[in-house]
Amino acid sequence: NEFQKVGLHGVGIFQHRRVALHGQGNSFPRLINDPANLEVCIQFIASLKVLITNSYHGMYWAQLLGVPTVCVPFSSGHYAFNGEMTYSTHEDSVSNAKQLLSEYRPEARLKARELILENHRLVSSLFYSQAVEFLVD
Repeated sequence: NEFQKVGLHGVGIFQHRRVALHGQGNSFPRLINDPANLEVCIQFIASLKVLITNSYHGMYWAQLLGVPTVCVPFSSGHYAFNGEMTYSTHEDSVSNAKQLLSEYRPEARLKARELILENHRLVSSLFYSQAVEFLVD
């Protein structure tokens, strides 16, 4: 069971289906974002203390869940992400994840998640208001 393995490391890999993540993290549990369903993806990410990913959606979901994340970007869209993110190369991703793991504090994760969720709700409400205003005019 992949989720049981996570407890051994605290680190997992959520990989984009078209771009492989290489490097030293072969012993970490890994989930590819396709054909996994949303529920499986969220459960996997939520079970981690630290995530290594090259998936924009993985970055987003991890942020909403308060999971510290190491991103190995392959497109400029990864850099346009709003939020605190540790960017890395393939070669340094595991050492960066281990650094985040050494700094892991569960209480900080909960606090971060609350603040991030509130911020995303505000941004979504603002977008909704702007969209409605645009459509009505």
